[in-house]
Amino acid sequence: MLPKVRLCAAVLALQVACGDVGAVRVDGSEPPDAPARDGGACPACADGGDAGTVETDARAEIDGAALDGGGDTSWFGGPDPWAGEPFGSFPDAPPCQMWISGDQGGRTISRLTFRNRAPGENVIVLDGAVNLRIDLIDCDTVPECIYINESSDIEIGRIRARNIYGPFTRTLIHTGNLIQSRNGRRIWIHDVKVAQPHTVPAGYTAWGTEDIVSLGGDPGSWGGDSWTQPFLIERFAFDGGAWQSPSGTGFFVGDGASGRYVWIRDGILINPGQVGIGTAEEGPYRFERLWIVGEPRATSNDSIQLRTDLAAFGSVRTDWRRADGTRVAPNLDGHTFEDRGDNDWMATLDPAALGASLTF
Repeated sequence: MLPKVRLCAAVLALQVACGDVGAVRVDGSEPPDAPARDGGACPACADGGDAGTVETDARAEIDGAALDGGGDTSWFGGPDPWAGEPFGSFPDAPPCQMWISGDQGGRTISRLTFRNRAPGENVIVLDGAVNLRIDLIDCDTVPECIYINESSDIEIGRIRARNIYGPFTRTLIHTGNLIQSRNGRRIWIHDVKVAQPHTVPAGYTAWGTEDIVSLGGDPGSWGGDSWTQPFLIERFAFDGGAWQSPSGTGFFVGDGASGRYVWIRDGILINPGQVGIGTAEEGPYRFERLWIVGEPRATSNDSIQLRTDLAAFGSVRTDWRRADGTRVAPNLDGHTFEDRGDNDWMATLDPAALGASLTF
């Protein structure tokens, strides 16, 4: 493995500038509409503090650790991918927005904690980024974690978050998401935990998530190329806590327009929003081995809202109740789907038991 370098070191002409709201730009240019700079250096770099690492190839190290689970099967049949890594124990990220664009040459950005960020920022922005790996990132009390725009061949893994406070909005670039992707292609997101507070923290307006994960973009311009090169999300556990948004979802697969070859598998959604999973038209989409629980809330709607005939479901279990306590099956809206078997739309699922996977 090649030597590590500090996040703020000169990697692809990396420049750092941190004012009250700053940005880290990995291609050396200013992000669009960036605020004026005060010329000060990023404190995490100026004092030599450890702001995490950028590695050119950590895959062998990570994969080797995953294989040595010591018999642990607590995380979707495999070992805990965060074993020995308490939440929030990674070095604090520089107190500014991290903005990454261009071909990253397969490097890895890893082991950072973003915490207590001011409103109005996605803490990591991938803008035209290619060939990048993000691994072992914790987000604690941030408006939104990761925004992906026009980026491809990205791996995002081992992400934990709590108190994504928003405010939830429904605009072109809205806050209140764990991950929002616009025109992303061949993205692999895996091993993710979100545990939102079960009571609304004091002092926030429109607190919480809009969509925990929002995928969208221009018609036919995002998703995967095939089922061997999909847009893949796997091994995740989300607890939406005290969500408030009247329009949010756990997964919105097609926010704005439809995608192709989107595959979501091996996941738990507990009270993720008004809707568990919503799709747009187009597709194809695959949903496999999912557990979706929705307890009665004032604006609870459907476990699944289907808007296409090009979706497949296998081993999906839902236990969803609307505001009046009525249990409901997915809302197909007149559409059909490929039934891969072992689906149960009226399952009895225990949120407390499923929530054990969300322990940080």
